[in-house]
Amino acid sequence: MRFCLQTGLPGDAAHRRRHTGRCLPRLPVCQNESMKDPLGQDLSISVLVPAYNAAATLPRTLDSLINQDSEAWTAVVVDDGSSDRTAEVAAGYAARDSRIRSFSQSNAGTAAARNAAAGASEGEFISLLDADDYLLPSYVSTMSAFIEDHPGYEIYSCNVWLEYADGSRLLYVETPEVRSHANMSFRDYLLGGSYLCMLGAIVRRTTFDRLGGFRPGYYAEDVDFWRRALASGAKHIFCPEPLAVYDKGVKGQKTEDRAKIVASYIATDQDLLQTGLLSEEDAELLRDVLDRNRYRLEHGGTPEELAARRTEVQAQALRGRVVLIFGERHADSVLRLLRPITGAVRPLRVTLNRVLAVRGKHRHG
Repeated sequence: MRFCLQTGLPGDAAHRRRHTGRCLPRLPVCQNESMKDPLGQDLSISVLVPAYNAAATLPRTLDSLINQDSEAWTAVVVDDGSSDRTAEVAAGYAARDSRIRSFSQSNAGTAAARNAAAGASEGEFISLLDADDYLLPSYVSTMSAFIEDHPGYEIYSCNVWLEYADGSRLLYVETPEVRSHANMSFRDYLLGGSYLCMLGAIVRRTTFDRLGGFRPGYYAEDVDFWRRALASGAKHIFCPEPLAVYDKGVKGQKTEDRAKIVASYIATDQDLLQTGLLSEEDAELLRDVLDRNRYRLEHGGTPEELAARRTEVQAQALRGRVVLIFGERHADSVLRLLRPITGAVRPLRVTLNRVLAVRGKHRHG
């Protein structure tokens, strides 16, 4: 069987029946564009789309697949027990395009939905796409060419656009050192490497199977997956071209619950320390990361994060006092003049409070 029984991943027909209530045949690999990587593996990409109450955003997601400039893809949409029209929307697209398969399951979480989609897919490369994000038209062709040009890696990721509610966009990765192709190790990831985004990432199926897919019960299942993959020796390479759009304007995203995310990090790191996979140097670094996350969970942030928040609050308060004295029109100019002494925010705030107090006395005198 293709997947590990211990993690509940579907593999053969009987196991797929247990997870979906019926036997779901695997999607055939798309034959429209027969490409092989130098290792002889088919470059058709299987896109996994877990969907929960995503009726409003799923059409945009699936349209972005249909509008690809390459046909070397198939997709499996798993409705994870939605209470809206997600299942109906997905079934409608599947009826119109044979490359898309959809089915529903009882609500089991994002990890289980991705695993179920993987079990019903066939391509040797697995692409990860959420139902509220979307791909740019050149995603499949660019990533296929990237894989062909860079054989021997298990994880391929790309840059993405972060799109906000007002329509503005920022690049997910802007740092100069990763403006070209870059690799990220387990140690890089622990030290804050930010160029391994779940959206648009592609994993070889052999690596996905070896890891047992995503682990249900871990809130930040993506971070858990990447940490386990890199710790086990999976090789990663980054394509700097932005090929997908992460919609930051959608309400109720999992990334909004920071406490659950940090608790999930802690659970993952505790597990990794017990695997024996890490060098002593990496294990020591992971213990430090674990201690910082425990502090973050208990106090609402690391000492540096808490200090930054205090500074931000103080800066906002300072600006408010400058506006009261000089007016909104001149506030930014005054603050620029005050910037060299912003290290003395508290004394400056006290001085401005005195100015306001004196002005108030004169006004009421």
